[in-house]
Amino acid sequence: MKISVIIPSHNTRYLNETVQSVLDQTHKDFEVIVMLNNGAKWKKPIKDPRIEVITADGKVVGVGQVKKTAFGLGTGEILLEVDHDDI
Repeated sequence: MKISVIIPSHNTRYLNETVQSVLDQTHKDFEVIVMLNNGAKWKKPIKDPRIEVITADGKVVGVGQVKKTAFGLGTGEILLEVDHDDI
């Protein structure tokens, strides 16, 4: 069962650790969608095709709309949100 892990982020301070904690899970059928907003910049340090980084354009405003947009990109049977500072 595929899980779509959605990580909206306006602050990438802990994002490397957060994404790594997802990659370290025993369940491996997942995708990670990082949705950057509010001018956040992040270059994924890990070359993994399951990680997709998307920058919200100016039409996506506010955390609710960012989450809605990111969840709409998920292709898994389960959609899961993880905060950008969760490890």
